[in-house]
Amino acid sequence: MISARHTQSTYTHENLFRGILFCAECGHTLSLAHKPLKDGSSRGYFRCMYHYRWPEECQKPHAIYYDVLYDVVLIQIRETARSLQNDDAFFALVNRHVKQEASPKRNAQNQAKLEKRQVELSRPLRKLFEDNASGLLSDEYYADMLKVYQDEQAEIIEKLKNIRVEINKAGDYRSNAEMLREAIREYLDIEELTSFILNKLVEKIEVGHRSVVDGQPQQDVTIVWRFAGVI
Repeated sequence: MISARHTQSTYTHENLFRGILFCAECGHTLSLAHKPLKDGSSRGYFRCMYHYRWPEECQKPHAIYYDVLYDVVLIQIRETARSLQNDDAFFALVNRHVKQEASPKRNAQNQAKLEKRQVELSRPLRKLFEDNASGLLSDEYYADMLKVYQDEQAEIIEKLKNIRVEINKAGDYRSNAEMLREAIREYLDIEELTSFILNKLVEKIEVGHRSVVDGQPQQDVTIVWRFAGVI
C-alpha cells in the first residue's frame, strides 16, 4: 500500500515500465500519458485505457504518476533484496508460500491412503477375473464390476498425480526463490532503475485503484517477481 504524492516532473526519457505494467482489475497494460502543468512542463502518468473504453468491465480508473511508481518500485526492490538476504526471512517466505499452496503433512497423508487403496484394489480385481474364468460370474456382471474397479483406479492415479505435483511445487518454489535471492542480491543499495534491472527481476507490476483512506490517498502496487511470484 502506498501514499500518492504530488511533485512536478517532466519525463522525456525511456519508459522503463513498458510491457510490464498492468491494471490490477482487468489485466490490460497501462498506457503512458503526460499531464500538462501550469509552468509549461508535464508530468508523466500511466492509466488503464480499457476502463475508458469498456467501463462496465473495468469499473474503476487505475492510474499512477510515473515518478510515484518509480519510487515505489525502487524502494520495493531495495527492501526485498535486503529481506531475502536474511536467512530467517527467506525461509519464512518459502514456508509461508508452501503452506498457502497445500499442507505438506496433509499431502503425505492423502498420498499414503491412496497408495494403500491402490494396492487393496488388486485383490478384488484378481478375484473378479478368477470367478469369471471359472464361470461363477456372468460376462455381463464381470464387465460391469470391472468398469467400477477400473474407474476407481483411474481416479486414484489422477489424484496421486495431482498430489505429487503439489509436493514437487514446494521444492520448485524454494529453488525459484533461491534464484530471485541470488539475482536481487546486488541491488541492496540500488539508487536508480534501468530497463535491464526491471526485466531481470520483475515479471509484471499490477496497479490498483487509487482511493482515499482516513483522508489519505492510498494505492496498491503489486510486484510479481521473476522466479518467485508475489512475495
